[in-house]
Amino acid sequence: MTKNIEVDIVKLEHEISSVKERIRDVEWKIENNQPVDPDARTKAQDKLRHLTRELTELRVQKVLNAS
Repeated sequence: MTKNIEVDIVKLEHEISSVKERIRDVEWKIENNQPVDPDARTKAQDKLRHLTRELTELRVQKVLNAS
């Protein structure tokens, strides 16, 4: 079970990194007056919050399983 949690943690960390890059891209486009979906930044930040919460829950579960 711990192995699956570790794999899930790595996947979530990668997804979080991708979302952070997306936020930077959207912010760059906004700063450079390029067209961007008005909700793109908000949606990406919401996704980042959700993924971060999931990651925290998995890390807690991993610690509890190790005990």
